[in-house]
Amino acid sequence: MDAWLGLLLPAGGPPLPPGLLLGGWVIALGVLALVLVPQTGKPPLSRWLLAFGAGLALWALHQIHLELLGVLKLFFLGSVVVTHMLGWRWALGVTASVAVIGAFSPGGLWLAPPLDFLASGALPVLVTVSMLALTLRFLPAHFFIYIFVNGFLTAALAVVASQLVKAAVTGWAGLARWPNVIDTYLASLPLMMFGEAFFTGGTLAILAVYRPAWLASYDEERILGPRRGRDA
Repeated sequence: MDAWLGLLLPAGGPPLPPGLLLGGWVIALGVLALVLVPQTGKPPLSRWLLAFGAGLALWALHQIHLELLGVLKLFFLGSVVVTHMLGWRWALGVTASVAVIGAFSPGGLWLAPPLDFLASGALPVLVTVSMLALTLRFLPAHFFIYIFVNGFLTAALAVVASQLVKAAVTGWAGLARWPNVIDTYLASLPLMMFGEAFFTGGTLAILAVYRPAWLASYDEERILGPRRGRDA
């Protein structure tokens, strides 16, 4: 029974305002309802295997973290890469699963599963989808633009959004004093932005070159042209 309490609050975690936790669950479940909208066609087994592998890698990535003030955990989000690999619906499902599993593991979970999912999963997914739509609408199809804008820049913006939300919630809920929140969250922001950007851009570049089929957002013919591979 005690283990299942991890779904509400990880063992040893700070006490959360009931309204914050309840509101987090309501919003998180509302977001996840989008995943359950019926889709045409049945996903192939390869998509399930890719989602499983991405989720496992994301969970392992979150185990490498730095904890400050007892409520601040710094770790690579990885959600931008997952979104580019699987699309936003699958990315929401994968990041939500990682947040739930994180309640039963000692590593990177921020406060509680619904709050971690919203700040570390759903919000970066939203940033990724928005940046991808803007890129397709206003920028030319080019490999450098795909990697730099949708990889490096999008990851940096996702970290900014996630860190600001976490800072606001931490300070508003009284989990830490505002001066400490500002010093820790904002001071760590440039380092986390650079690290996430480098990790995401590098991963997208490797996948685009060696495993383009693993990237749902990567249109090889549109970006590189239809003649690629014909002249070999």
